[in-house]
Amino acid sequence: MADIKDIKTVNKVLPKKVIDSINKKLVKKHFKFKKNYYSFDYMFQFLPDNKKMRRMGNWTEFYTISVTIFNLNETFKKVLTLFKNSNFDFNENNGIMDIMDLMYQLYMLGQIEQEILEFLEPLQIKHFKIDQILVYSSELELDTKQLNEIRMNRQAIRTIVKDILNTVKEKKEGNVYLPEDITGELEYEFLNTKQSYSVELTLVTNNIIGGYKIEGNYSPDDDVIEIGIEYNPNTITKQLYELAGELNEVLAHEMEHSTQEYYDEFDRVEQEPDTPIEYYTQEHEIPAQYQGFKRLSKLRKVPMEVVVNDWFDTHRDIHGLTPDEEQQVITQILNYQR
Repeated sequence: MADIKDIKTVNKVLPKKVIDSINKKLVKKHFKFKKNYYSFDYMFQFLPDNKKMRRMGNWTEFYTISVTIFNLNETFKKVLTLFKNSNFDFNENNGIMDIMDLMYQLYMLGQIEQEILEFLEPLQIKHFKIDQILVYSSELELDTKQLNEIRMNRQAIRTIVKDILNTVKEKKEGNVYLPEDITGELEYEFLNTKQSYSVELTLVTNNIIGGYKIEGNYSPDDDVIEIGIEYNPNTITKQLYELAGELNEVLAHEMEHSTQEYYDEFDRVEQEPDTPIEYYTQEHEIPAQYQGFKRLSKLRKVPMEVVVNDWFDTHRDIHGLTPDEEQQVITQILNYQR
């Protein structure tokens, strides 16, 4: 059997028999991880299905990889036990990261992906995604299914919100393309998500209005999130906290639409709904509204029901629903289960 360094490929998918051969060798290959208070061993395997994902605006073939973590040190066991007992639902401000942020630090900032990339360098494999993170510990008996099924990327939302707020602080006006106008990159890319994002930000200044207006849209044809903000440059500095909250809600909403498109779940209607109630109860709208309000609820530590009712109460000029229709939509959002 050929050594891993003897197998070469250039910009093409390795045959299944080659992947199987590599996996047999990887079973015997263990890596060591140590960062801050955490240490453990890990190994990885190629999963059977590759995925085509957007990278720099183009569809690229990505290998999918499963990482298994074992031989955890006591500190890491205690942290994961806390997450397990709390159903993986910690608030970010409690001083303990949520499970996605924890794993993001461990395998992204901890250089696990970089180590894997270096190990695979002889194969010239440059594009892969960690699709599973499995934790093996007899004391924990962790169910990581929930971790692997999380589709909303909090790190992506935080990064994009920060870039938008910094742009607004500069009192800019007109169209701004993110992240291109900041970093030169065409899309936001995050190693712990399957997707990339482009944002077209339209800023309009208005010295008369006392607050601000914000709207969002997702364009499936070019896979772009569109955010429009009309604001008073003389007062916006004092309103950044409220703006940040609404941006979190709007981005979570539109990113859910992007996710729906990625998984072929976005309902492309030939004709826009005639009435507000038809629009807000569309099959792809309820999940997006749920994700947006859920994000805002966690961010502001306010019950989901309060956030949803407050939004529909204060945005009647936008949604145009009657009181009875409001309650119908609110009930569908609060009762939604993925």
